[in-house]
Amino acid sequence: MPIALVIPAREGDYYQTIALRIAHSLYTYLKLDCTILRDSELQGRVLEGRSVVVIGGHHNKYGMAVRSSPLRILPDGSIVTGQKRYNINGVGALSFHKDHVYMDALDLSGYERILRAFPLRTGVPGPEWMIIGPESDTKGFGGILATG
Repeated sequence: MPIALVIPAREGDYYQTIALRIAHSLYTYLKLDCTILRDSELQGRVLEGRSVVVIGGHHNKYGMAVRSSPLRILPDGSIVTGQKRYNINGVGALSFHKDHVYMDALDLSGYERILRAFPLRTGVPGPEWMIIGPESDTKGFGGILATG
């Protein structure tokens, strides 16, 4: 079964570009097929029994409805873990839970940063979740703000 890449229907053009980049890389490096779905196509359904990548943070209605990870996304797009709130431009988060991978960010630069951390070509285990900030542009993974 193909990997489902779920993007928001609202403001979908940019998210579709991210999904296409992920789909291309997954096929090129791992020969994995992907299907791109808009959140409006799922309306109340939960994708179970397959791998799902949820892109779009608070814009993605599917992701907001099914999310069950240590990271919370607020209606304003802020990323929260424990008592710490990340709400500056350039911050992105990647989290794994069950069959779902969540890609969240406050702005487009945050999505670019978290896309670089997306595990496309390796089988190396990583943290369950990570939050990456703007310093990752110059410090690489030294720009990670939090992991768990």
